[in-house]
Amino acid sequence: MAAPKPLVIWRFSDAKPGHENQTQGLVQALVELTDVKVYDLSPLSFKQASKTILKKSFPIEDRMPPSIIIGAGHATHLSVLAAKRSVGGKSVILMKPSLPTRLFDYCIVPQHDGLKERNGVITTLGVLNRIKPSTQHDPGRGLILIGGPSAHYDWHNDAMLERIRMIVERDTKQWVLTTSRRTPENFVEQLQQLALQNLDIIPVNKTGPNWLPGQLQYSGQVWISEDSVSMVYEALTSGADCGLLPVQRKRDSRVSAGIDQLVARGRLSSFDDWMKSGQLVHNEVPLHEAGRIAEYLLKHV
Repeated sequence: MAAPKPLVIWRFSDAKPGHENQTQGLVQALVELTDVKVYDLSPLSFKQASKTILKKSFPIEDRMPPSIIIGAGHATHLSVLAAKRSVGGKSVILMKPSLPTRLFDYCIVPQHDGLKERNGVITTLGVLNRIKPSTQHDPGRGLILIGGPSAHYDWHNDAMLERIRMIVERDTKQWVLTTSRRTPENFVEQLQQLALQNLDIIPVNKTGPNWLPGQLQYSGQVWISEDSVSMVYEALTSGADCGLLPVQRKRDSRVSAGIDQLVARGRLSSFDDWMKSGQLVHNEVPLHEAGRIAEYLLKHV
């Protein structure tokens, strides 16, 4: 008997880390469910993609024809359409597209982007990511993820440092803290001056691409600064109990409304609630949106 054919995926990448994380998360979830063959492609230029759409001439070369064509990032949209028109397959965009949603078979869109679910549009809690729910969490290990100023948030070192001090001194487990590319340069120096004995500080430039997934696999509790929205959803996906370090908002937005809903639904603890109870809400049902979407796609391709 001939072996069953694999699910063939063409994945268009614009090389941006956030978009890579989303597409890799979906591909990994599909790999866990079925036999998969993945081809990674760079997007065509606007001129090339437009010509390819008209001529149905996307080069297949030595690749197998796709069952699913995945793209994240506006630069991938026309290339996804060009490939579908030329060689078939279901088109899947992992964001609110810049083109009409009806042009794609499926648009996987975070709820905070404001699109309603309808035929071909599936909403998710946060963007997809490559974190997997873990059963190896150690209640004696904690993780703190720090962001920095952004378009939506102001940043005040003193306020964040004081909250970190309160957490680490009140909960004497061993903590690991890392920063992001947005963290102010003097933040780590000021944090080191607090001399917190049960806190290890590992700046982002000392970590690699697999460092955070590894930490989330074992850390029983995770605190995330509110501006680091993608890391909030990654931590919740891991299954850890999660707390939110508040950061001053410049204005309310759909993104911040999504974070508020997580707190209201009991998925995420606010700092004020933790101050009152000393406990983080238990993450009984980890998010695994990449897995949910992968299962849906397999039923419809």
